[in-house]
Amino acid sequence: MTNVVAEKWNQAAEVPNFRRRFLANLEFARTFRHSLYLEGKSPFGLLGEAMQGVPQPRVLELAGGRGDFAIAMLEAGVAESVHVVDISDGALAAARNRATKRGVGGLTLELADINSYKIVDAYDAVVFSQSLHHIESLEGILGSAADA
Repeated sequence: MTNVVAEKWNQAAEVPNFRRRFLANLEFARTFRHSLYLEGKSPFGLLGEAMQGVPQPRVLELAGGRGDFAIAMLEAGVAESVHVVDISDGALAAARNRATKRGVGGLTLELADINSYKIVDAYDAVVFSQSLHHIESLEGILGSAADA
């Protein structure tokens, strides 16, 4: 089953969701969306305020895919380093390429199936970006994330 899931996400990494990728990269679309839902602030600006301007030294992102969220956290200065775990080697390659092209440091990548992943290190924050609905054992991974 893991190989089938990995192949699905490898294909998704090669052909990204057009609407999400296109509209999210248009400045006026982001500004309009932020004005509607976030009182004109960016999501990471709000996160930075909530963290009182102190970046998290070590962040783990589970099922991080192409690295969109991790790279945005690093660029916004809300994280000093982000370790991304994902089942798709294609998505992780895309994340690596994007980070390199944008000159973003502090990103590490690991290929693993989140459904059987064991968090062994301690982190200052563990995040999931649009991925919890793909996880079969929520209790297991959320318990492990809380412990980390």
